[in-house]
Amino acid sequence: MRRIAPILLAFSFCASAIAANINVTYNINTDVNRTPISKYIYGTNSTGDANYTIVRSGGNRLTAYNWENNWSNAGADWYYENDQYMSSSPIPGKAITDFRDSCVTNKQDSIVTLQMAGYVSAAIWRQINLSTEAAPSIYFKLVVFAKGAPFCSPPGSPVTSDANVYMDEFVNFLVSKYGHAGDPNGVKFYDMDNEPDIWSDGNKGATHPEVHPLDPCCLEYKDKSVAISQAVKNVDPNAQMLGPVSYGFGGYLNFQGASDWGTVGSGYDWFLSYYLDKMRASSVTAGKRLLDALDVHWYPEAMDANNVRITNFMNYRANWDARMQAPRSLWDTSYVENSWIGQWYRSYLPIIPRLKSSINTYILIPILRLPNTIMAHKPTGQAV
Repeated sequence: MRRIAPILLAFSFCASAIAANINVTYNINTDVNRTPISKYIYGTNSTGDANYTIVRSGGNRLTAYNWENNWSNAGADWYYENDQYMSSSPIPGKAITDFRDSCVTNKQDSIVTLQMAGYVSAAIWRQINLSTEAAPSIYFKLVVFAKGAPFCSPPGSPVTSDANVYMDEFVNFLVSKYGHAGDPNGVKFYDMDNEPDIWSDGNKGATHPEVHPLDPCCLEYKDKSVAISQAVKNVDPNAQMLGPVSYGFGGYLNFQGASDWGTVGSGYDWFLSYYLDKMRASSVTAGKRLLDALDVHWYPEAMDANNVRITNFMNYRANWDARMQAPRSLWDTSYVENSWIGQWYRSYLPIIPRLKSSINTYILIPILRLPNTIMAHKPTGQAV
């Protein structure tokens, strides 16, 4: 790390109405009591900037990405359209290998998103009619976590004429190209999809009803997390699995109102505690750690003085001011944001101490060292 010279700051102030100005000098020595900053702190969701040390290939586009043909589906972001936006190349995995090649050049670690919703895009351009053409249909291929048969040979030459797309075969391809997670160029981190809590969510902001028409359930995502983690680690034991990649507070709380939360959530303060505990139990059964970091997104719900949400990015002072204050919801016990969270769920704020509490409560010692870190990344390409 570049050495930073000690800083000398001088302040003048009036001690009282009578006393003369007093010069006070503070010495701030930045060379003492220093600790290393993890290279996983400074991340982005956009390639090309070598100043970041970890880069993620993620977002709504990745949920329906088909590594065999590079087709993907924009979901609600763009008319539920199957297209070649991520890459027009016929070379399997090209959208991800281009991403990883850039990271290797810049000496960056990577987070690669794996698909879990159930289906990915077939190589058929289409703006999907959700009432008649959502999966299962000819416009999508079925996602299978573990192939249960020999992988394609050579790696990266999958059979594209069948109905399935295999996740462990995808990981095997990446391992064959870059090495294992412990190797210098290997992919170290895998996201267990992207914001599964809002894949399909009625009128509450669904992103991918074309590949997951029914609202996702807590048990469904937990079971899928166990299955895909086992499949990946059977190929690359040192791969780090990240989940649940939740979109925000509603996902943390009850998996965005999942229909089974009232049953499976009994005894848990929120979904994240349930997820950590169940992944811990499943890890004991599997004899291997199936969740390596708690991965969450944070889309602020805070409102400005005009009761306009700060994520609307309005061009006036009150919105700017509220936006500057909103990060305090993550760490400041004295701050109460103007939102439905601040009004109805004040006990869950600030968020980061609450996340750490769940991690510390459900960590498993000494059999397995389960999540003791939080992988929080900006899904919009900004630094963490």
